[in-house]
Amino acid sequence: MKKIFFTAFLLIAAAPCFSEIVGGSVTVISPPLNTGEDNHQIDELLGFNERQNVTLQSELALDYPNANIPAGATVSSHYIIYDPQDQANITGTVVTDEQVAGLIYETDKLNASDFLGLPGTNYLNPSMRGLESGDSASIDETYTVSFDLGASTPGDYARIITASEPAVVGPQLLMRNPKAAVNDVHTNENGVGSVRLLFNEPILFGANEASVTNEDGQGVSSQTTGSGSRFMVITFSDVLLGDKYTITVPDSTTSKQTGNAIDGDNDGSAGGDLVFTMEHRKRQDFNNDNEVEMKDLAEFAEEWLWAD
Repeated sequence: MKKIFFTAFLLIAAAPCFSEIVGGSVTVISPPLNTGEDNHQIDELLGFNERQNVTLQSELALDYPNANIPAGATVSSHYIIYDPQDQANITGTVVTDEQVAGLIYETDKLNASDFLGLPGTNYLNPSMRGLESGDSASIDETYTVSFDLGASTPGDYARIITASEPAVVGPQLLMRNPKAAVNDVHTNENGVGSVRLLFNEPILFGANEASVTNEDGQGVSSQTTGSGSRFMVITFSDVLLGDKYTITVPDSTTSKQTGNAIDGDNDGSAGGDLVFTMEHRKRQDFNNDNEVEMKDLAEFAEEWLWAD
């Protein structure tokens, strides 16, 4: 039987979603008003979903594996019940739609984890909750828990703790230089010959990784340098002068450490090209049409005359 153990993936935040029991031999029930004191009396493995996406304020102790989930992790809980009318045994499985982080089934730990319980459910018999000697519970695969239980009064109880799968994160752009202060339009006399991108971690890329097109849609040759560092320097073969460049850094650019693609679209997950524009106009070209003419003088004069 393959068993999984608690891993560091719980430290990585993930987008909130509702975690559910989705299969196995368990019967999913609506959250009961009371549970824990012969409230069900049926020879079936029962389960219901408890609180979801709870950020732990302190460590959460597990019984299986024998570990603690650290504070700051985001978890969801599912309550499992076996409460036959008479002494009986059952084997069964529970399948969840999120990774199983661990199980809680000892009395003290169940009571300590009741903050994961539903506010509308009364968890009774705090001195006799849990599994007994001879009962077993284990994680078979990432999403499946197996139970082998024998119970009478007041029944057997356990919590399955799940955690959202970690988002695969990629390097993100922190800053680019130069970046024009006014309307992101460069106006220096000599134009712009290159742009320097700073990422939040070292990246790997090829010598011709970026693609550049001008405002007519024509390609502009460029060279990229700095692979292995946090910087990518894109040098244009034609200086940006009186034009607008669209620059694309594809997500074939990867993290040096993890190999994950850059998060070019800045959505929190690896993947997506990084696309941005750079524009240059002459200072005298007031209407940005790449021509210095009487229209520019007229617009300048109008602005000057109406200035405070």
